[in-house]
Amino acid sequence: MSKENGELVYYCFRASCHIAGRISTGRTIDDVKAIALGTVDFRGLTRNKDGIQDCKPAFEIPWYFQSIATNKDAHEYLRKNNCLGAYYDRACNIMFDPRLNRVVFTIRRRLDGVCVDAAGRLLKYAKGQPKWLRYASSDMPFIVGSRDNAVIVEDCASACAVYSSGYSGVSLLGTNLKKAFISELKHFKKCFVCLDLDASKKSIEMYKALSPYTDAHIRFIPQDLKYCSPEQIKNIIGE
Repeated sequence: MSKENGELVYYCFRASCHIAGRISTGRTIDDVKAIALGTVDFRGLTRNKDGIQDCKPAFEIPWYFQSIATNKDAHEYLRKNNCLGAYYDRACNIMFDPRLNRVVFTIRRRLDGVCVDAAGRLLKYAKGQPKWLRYASSDMPFIVGSRDNAVIVEDCASACAVYSSGYSGVSLLGTNLKKAFISELKHFKKCFVCLDLDASKKSIEMYKALSPYTDAHIRFIPQDLKYCSPEQIKNIIGE
């Protein structure tokens, strides 16, 4: 079950079960405040200072998505890539798409926690299929945790691995820093840019773009952080 924009959404993870539905529960005091302040409208769309909608509406998670526990390959992917800590702590919502055989990382807005997108990682390569797939078209990064300091990485698995080392993990789902990302990142006290070595030039550009908004730093990492232990990540960041 999940609470989305004044509704309780529920469905069963079992593939053979088709129980699903929505129950109107009303909005919380925080929901009402957000609407009153104009940061969110009555449909759950985020507004900028000019009153223009700058974020896609809520993404409805398909009913057939399953729990990670239902698929051993999906669970093993999380284990190998040091994602289980974030998963068990519920710092993010990770599911399994049985139709596309993907581990799915749902993407939520920082302001209200509404799911606006999802990114799926293919478990077994198939010709013509991309390794990563965005299910919607939101301009939102994938954020794990709500710590004071964030580590910016390329993929969702690395962001989950970063969480276990005591930081918030932020995945750009690539190597580009979109303008919409800055509004999410400026709320962190410190941001450490940790892209792969082949994206060093972009790391420097990203550092310059973030510096006016937060205490930004660059770390040139020796390997992808999802293959590192929490202790190794702490040593790499080395505050």
